[in-house]
Amino acid sequence: MARQWTGADIVQTAGAYWSSCVLQAAVQLDVFTALEKGPVEEAALARRLGCDPRAFSMLVTAMVAMGLAERLPEGVAAPEALVRVLSSNSADYLGHIIKHQANIMPNWARLAEAVRTGRPTAEQSTLFTEDAREREDFLMGMYNIARLQAERIAEVLDLSGRERLIDVGGGPGTY
Repeated sequence: MARQWTGADIVQTAGAYWSSCVLQAAVQLDVFTALEKGPVEEAALARRLGCDPRAFSMLVTAMVAMGLAERLPEGVAAPEALVRVLSSNSADYLGHIIKHQANIMPNWARLAEAVRTGRPTAEQSTLFTEDAREREDFLMGMYNIARLQAERIAEVLDLSGRERLIDVGGGPGTY
């Protein structure tokens, strides 16, 4: 049975990219790394990250509305669970896939053009880009995804009696 859509559902879906953009901007600016040791006064945080104070305050407001951050008397803070996966200092960092998604968003914004013409909107894959940072975000983003999947696969895959494994997927050797 098809979903019963309301006008509010349609508007919310059409604007869902706003939330993605807020998260992507916070990761690109490395906000969660700056907050890993606890709350930081908002203006000081904006300065540390090289941001315009007014624009940064609007980003923080959006982050607070989404539950990505909170404003405390001592400054801006982020939930520990988010810092664990969004601080670039963390072994559990998922920021590369988020930055990769931000890198490819302009092409997704041209989806209607791709459907109309039958041609891709990207000039080249981010795997083959000359931009080293963009290429790293793609490769490490694939690692981020594979690492999340590997944990689930390891829980259900019976490897009893196996002494050696080989990962032939062509990725970064995550499995």
